[in-house]
Amino acid sequence: MFKLLVLLVTCLFTVPSSIQPIQNKTMTEEGENVTVSCNASGTSPLMVSWIKVGSGERFDGKKLVFTHINRGQAGEYRCEASNECGNESETTTIEVQCRYQFLVPLLN
Repeated sequence: MFKLLVLLVTCLFTVPSSIQPIQNKTMTEEGENVTVSCNASGTSPLMVSWIKVGSGERFDGKKLVFTHINRGQAGEYRCEASNECGNESETTTIEVQCRYQFLVPLLN
């Protein structure tokens, strides 16, 4: 009972974590640079990370950054924000289009 009361009193003076809606889908070409932001807020300490759904791969921070993205990095990603008063998450999908190179033989 005492522990619950302390948590309740603490949360009355703090702001639970929240996340602004994230663009549902990002489409890009292989080799491009991609940054997706998670606009999270709440009382500190606020922990923010991205998780690749399916693999569980975790990336710390509000920004998910790929330099020269490849098709293996495509997929669904979830931003999670948490503090002592709550958790929040938003999900987005990154689609990576194959970049084809056409080789044309030179004629003499």
